[in-house]
Amino acid sequence: MDKAMQIMTKFGFTMDDVMGDNAEVIGQSEGAWMSGRHGGAMIYVQGAIAAFTSTRVSFRGNVSTGSSATYHGYSAERELATWLHNHIANSIKVESAKYDPGPYPASVRSRDRKSFAIYMAKRISQRLRAMTKDLDDGARATGNEVMIVKNRKLDEHFAGLDLSTYRERKNKLYRDGAQAGMAAGDGVSLHRPVSEAGRTLQITSQ
Repeated sequence: MDKAMQIMTKFGFTMDDVMGDNAEVIGQSEGAWMSGRHGGAMIYVQGAIAAFTSTRVSFRGNVSTGSSATYHGYSAERELATWLHNHIANSIKVESAKYDPGPYPASVRSRDRKSFAIYMAKRISQRLRAMTKDLDDGARATGNEVMIVKNRKLDEHFAGLDLSTYRERKNKLYRDGAQAGMAAGDGVSLHRPVSEAGRTLQITSQ
């Protein structure tokens, strides 16, 4: 706590700005319903987005029909979470449409494309988890005491919502689609544009 007070003094705010009546209000950003393969696959990456952005996520739907996500937290973190969510979902949609499973029956092609989307999402999730660890070990570590206080407040808010938790179901997956999806997940840029001039804000650890 002494370290937290030193950091707050350095940057010009008080504990009341974090916990008191003047603290930023915790809100929520609603995500639109996304149907199809890309919508369903987002189930596998939403938690990693929340971890990276220090938000909490609730969602509805499943991997077969699609899903929507609601991110809870402070405004700047929610904004980044929803941008990442939409950017990743669009990337999965675009890459999944380009993937050709080969000359197989329609049912096989459909499940192979589903495998592609799921494993592309899982690979992006792995990347975000690794980036989160890097942030927690480095960039976020200097303000860790303050983040603990903010996270506790966010956890209490989220627990009070009494939301149901998601349980992962088993899916029949195809190796070719899964391998191609993992490769596509490696290629997705996680740099956020910040101006029309083409400059980017680097949010990766690399």
